[in-house]
Amino acid sequence: MTDVRRLLFTARRTLARHRRPVAVALAGLTVLALARALEPPAEPSVAVVVARHDLAAGKQLGEGDVRTERLPVAAVPDGAARTTTAVLGRTVAAPVGAHEVITPQRLVSGALVRGLGDANVAAPVRIADADAVRLLRVGDRIDVYAPTTTGLSATAVLRNALVVGLPQPDPSVGASEGALVVVAASAWDAGRLAQQAARTPLSFTLLG
Repeated sequence: MTDVRRLLFTARRTLARHRRPVAVALAGLTVLALARALEPPAEPSVAVVVARHDLAAGKQLGEGDVRTERLPVAAVPDGAARTTTAVLGRTVAAPVGAHEVITPQRLVSGALVRGLGDANVAAPVRIADADAVRLLRVGDRIDVYAPTTTGLSATAVLRNALVVGLPQPDPSVGASEGALVVVAASAWDAGRLAQQAARTPLSFTLLG
């Protein structure tokens, strides 16, 4: 018997001996292949920037605060940041939960006031009393005041302003320098605020 015939004979005898296990294995492979063929195609995904952990309003974003993650396209909100470099150094305007997608509405920018009608700019206001600013939360409404020339009373510079951002205080700036509050305002009111802030310290009252 030649070597080829000997090999064929051995193969046939081995197959005959293990016919049942081989048939079971082949049937399993067939079922697996059929199941994979019937699986729906993978849903399209896209890389977006998400928060690594909970972020407080006023937090300036650093590399340890955000990362990219692939999500289904249908689950990605409009305007979602796609790269971490696009948000590093930006200030969080409202609290962001861990793993939440970073969008313009969560950062201090013009997008904060989109849809507010005449209040179409985000205006930074330096309030003289830094301790009072710590009482504020994004979403509060305030009246902003400037002292009169006599210093014995105050006049309203902006009324019923929506607080849209509370930037994190600069550690190099003392509390005596006050603290920033970002409010929604019209372009005209924002100009008045800037003029008043250049002349006198500003204060506010929190509306109920």
